[in-house]
Amino acid sequence: YSFGNETGVLGGLNGNVALGNEATLKLFTEAAWFNNFDGGPDDALFLTVSAALQREAMTYSISYTQQREMIADEPDLVEHLFDATVAYKFGKDLGLGNESWQIAAGYAFDRHGDEKKHTFAIRLSAEFEGNYEFR
Repeated sequence: YSFGNETGVLGGLNGNVALGNEATLKLFTEAAWFNNFDGGPDDALFLTVSAALQREAMTYSISYTQQREMIADEPDLVEHLFDATVAYKFGKDLGLGNESWQIAAGYAFDRHGDEKKHTFAIRLSAEFEGNYEFR
């Protein structure tokens, strides 16, 4: 049985606030609503807020998202997602070429109904500039 096409509306705001000469606060918020979510009869609402403080090579960020599935004649299914991350950008000091390296450590919490999940992670990444050929 088909309930119709999933349709939605999305809106967001973001901006940067300079905090002195060396720090920037980045703010982001977004709301999205979907009719016939995932092709089913239910609707869904997503709300996200986040902030990141960037100071020289360090970035500190937090974000929160709530996903709410609005089910007809039943309680809503609600999922809460929280993330906190600290990142350090080495720049090109460690690079072999024209890449920029970053290391980050983060914690994420996900609660969906009675299920709770905690995730800790460390990420090492490189951003490549220019043209590279991998063989």
